[in-house]
Amino acid sequence: AAGAVAPSEWLDRVHPEDRGAVDADLRAHLDGDSPRFESEHRLRGTDGGWRRVLARGRATRDAAGKAIRFCGSLMELAEAEPSIAPVTTTPVPSRDVAYPKTAPDQPAAHSDLLHALVLKQLRVEYQPVIDIATGQIQGLEALLRWAHPAHGVLAAAAFVPFAEESGLIVPIGRWLLEEAARDFRRCVHFVAGLKLHINVSQRQLEHAGLLEDFDGVFAHRGIEPQAVVLEIAEGVLQDDRHGPRIAELHARGFGLAVDDFGTGTCTPESLFRFPFDSLKIDRTLLGAAPSSEARRLVRSIVALARESNAQTIALGVETAEQLAFLRELGCPAAQGFYLSPPVSAEEARALLARSTYPARTA
Repeated sequence: AAGAVAPSEWLDRVHPEDRGAVDADLRAHLDGDSPRFESEHRLRGTDGGWRRVLARGRATRDAAGKAIRFCGSLMELAEAEPSIAPVTTTPVPSRDVAYPKTAPDQPAAHSDLLHALVLKQLRVEYQPVIDIATGQIQGLEALLRWAHPAHGVLAAAAFVPFAEESGLIVPIGRWLLEEAARDFRRCVHFVAGLKLHINVSQRQLEHAGLLEDFDGVFAHRGIEPQAVVLEIAEGVLQDDRHGPRIAELHARGFGLAVDDFGTGTCTPESLFRFPFDSLKIDRTLLGAAPSSEARRLVRSIVALARESNAQTIALGVETAEQLAFLRELGCPAAQGFYLSPPVSAEEARALLARSTYPARTA
């Protein structure tokens, strides 16, 4: 028998041509429209080949009938595919669904998040990266949102930590990649050299299929790696195991940015071990910029980036005074609500058609 497979890993390995039917069957069962889940489909094996499997499962429900746990099995159909190995059965482990005790109103349950992916409740918004000197949009950062039926539209910070912990960040991240690539392809003709910024988490970096996903999605949309900036949180750099994967991404031509830089423990020495092109100054530093210590730290980050031939992007610009401070330092780029909040893909195209923010950056 094979080892246990997490629900997120199982869905991530379903053949693209079968995924829609699997999602529909799973959704029907979780919604209570079918007494059990059963689906025959193709699944990618550890060797990269496709096996035909039969997946069966049943949800455990609470008193209100809501699915709170899902248990099932995967059985390889050797009789349907003579070249496939003998039948194996793989349990699909369950995870208890529970909202955090400290924040019971936050939808952190595994089944809710899996439901969000299946029911297309997730969406992508884009926050422009603005050239401070010219006011031109130089990039768009793809930001994940969850249109939760009970809690409204949630920012990524409300649910991505749980997605990271549970492993659902891998299929969610791949979905975001496909959505962002499709939207970006419709934007590139507005501004020469426009960049698409994509956040990559630690769990995604560890995923074996990451490079294949990036290569396939961007090649399909005709987007060169040089047009994409992958943003990696400062804390991830403390783990040397990620060095080879980061180097592989850079060798493929992707731009690399250190996200939320300046509040962690990443030293200049450890930073220089990685081939980064941009440093994104954590928004809390800019918010504290009136203090002499914060101003000194922001100045040092801008200087550090300049010395290493990297660009600095300041996050969280909310006032004219903050923008003036960054201009004084020679910080080349910024993001924030003062310049533009995150917007839909359609609104992003309208902003790009206008191209600049003269009232904000002049």
